[in-house]
Amino acid sequence: MPFSLQVTIFLVTFSLLAIYMVGGLETEDGKTLLVIVLIGGLISTLRAAYLRNKQIKKAIARQKELS
Repeated sequence: MPFSLQVTIFLVTFSLLAIYMVGGLETEDGKTLLVIVLIGGLISTLRAAYLRNKQIKKAIARQKELS
């Protein structure tokens, strides 16, 4: 997944979480589930971005070793 797409997903998830915290998405049923889903999405997006950056750094280090 491209890094820009990961950042976009992160920003959308973060925005939805912020709207929820302000009270824009409050409903009587399932608001706890909504928070869990949003936080899970945020964590998985950050993890994916971290792992991708880690792979890129390894690839750059390998290229430097080969040159």
